[in-house]
Amino acid sequence: MKQATITIDAPMTALILSNAVASVTAWVAGWGLGELFRLYWFELVAVGVVALFQIRTARRPGPFVKSRGYQGIFFVAHYGTFCVAYGATMSAILGARWDVEPVFWLVVWIPVIALCGARAIEFRIDFLRREAAFVSPMQAMVLPYLRVVPVLAPIAIAAAALPESLPATAIAVLLSLGKLAAEAAAYGLRRRAGQGGAA
Repeated sequence: MKQATITIDAPMTALILSNAVASVTAWVAGWGLGELFRLYWFELVAVGVVALFQIRTARRPGPFVKSRGYQGIFFVAHYGTFCVAYGATMSAILGARWDVEPVFWLVVWIPVIALCGARAIEFRIDFLRREAAFVSPMQAMVLPYLRVVPVLAPIAIAAAALPESLPATAIAVLLSLGKLAAEAAAYGLRRRAGQGGAA
């Protein structure tokens, strides 16, 4: 008689747990929108670092390839500009709610490590094992935008639309849970499409 086996999707599990850590931290530490979106800015940087490794390890030949180093420098320039623009935009949208309490810097490392760890697991399992052979360096430069924009844009719009009369921590926790659901759904759709988190 065959025994039932349970297969754990490590990248999906890491994705859910890391975002859950962010939600719990926001609730326990009493974060507002400023703390939450600064955390997501750190995650944007982590996604960019992972993309540099994807550019380096992508194995499919692609157009406009002069060198991996040249492409890496080009990516840092345009993705870095995107990160700066995102931060400036959120600062303008949120106004005073962009401010953070000093204690933020004492606890933010907890969810940052969790989120960065999830990105590293996804790169190690999904990209290196399943996707690198089918992705060119040029495509690897586009992947971060396909990952973060569909998730963060609706959350940013919701944050701007929510009334300031609502408790700041409640808003932060709700939005972090919304991000968790959006990321899990997006990851599931990518897997169903056979892209395994690459697009």
